[in-house]
Amino acid sequence: MYKEYLDDFITGYLGCALAITIDDSHADYNPDNGSGPTLEDNYGIDDINPGHAFRIRQECQSFINDNESLLNLIPADAKSAGIQFWLSRAGYGCGFCDYYNPKYPELEAAYKVLHKAAMATGERNLYVGDDQHIYQYEQ
Repeated sequence: MYKEYLDDFITGYLGCALAITIDDSHADYNPDNGSGPTLEDNYGIDDINPGHAFRIRQECQSFINDNESLLNLIPADAKSAGIQFWLSRAGYGCGFCDYYNPKYPELEAAYKVLHKAAMATGERNLYVGDDQHIYQYEQ
């Protein structure tokens, strides 16, 4: 059960990261306004450098372990929680803090704690290396 949750969490995390990260290595990237295709337009999860994929798995696993009781409280599946983890830690100004559902006012504190915990893990971003693999780096 835990492995399945972790795998789904990572799928959400990486899927979100690829979907919203602009591919500045692509020919259609416009440096003047920062627009261009996203990484998911040209790459997939299998394109992530294996060493970085291992570290990402460890980081996600640590976040889940450290926040398991709060993650069990919120009405979000593993994939959605992974998405919120990426958004929170990547500094997009959204994530767990925006996932709060007014139908569950008693969970507002849990979402705030999860958002702060995600931000405390450090901001991460993705880039394409010269070898055409995706890497995650710390801001």
